[in-house]
Amino acid sequence: MQMVEFLKNIPNSKLLITEYPGHGHVLANQLKTSEATKIIAIGGDGTINEIASSLMGSTMPLGIIPLGSGNGFARHFKIPMNTVNAIKQLPNYKVKEVDTVWVNNHCMVNIAGVGFDAHISTAFANNTKRGLQGYVKTIIRHL
Repeated sequence: MQMVEFLKNIPNSKLLITEYPGHGHVLANQLKTSEATKIIAIGGDGTINEIASSLMGSTMPLGIIPLGSGNGFARHFKIPMNTVNAIKQLPNYKVKEVDTVWVNNHCMVNIAGVGFDAHISTAFANNTKRGLQGYVKTIIRHL
């Protein structure tokens, strides 16, 4: 909760919090048509994917503060995993375009999987245990 209070006090900003799966799409679409000049997503790969895929076709830049269990997208772009360091790095951002994949009208900006990989992703999403250990346990249980 300390970070929420910190973020509320950033000048010329508005803090929006996702409340359910898919809410990132709703918020990002609203922001695209507002006076916002940039979006900073705070979360894991799922949150980042929702917001980034909703920004497709716009010129709205997306900053990332990783706060998920894997943070693969942020790791790829060498964004610090330490929240304070990630925030400090934001003013030095460089806009980069990323490749996307569309499957069944669903956009993926980070990773996509089929078969067993997709099965594990779905099972892991429903787990309460996050992180690498939870992911490995999910794989073993489903093998």
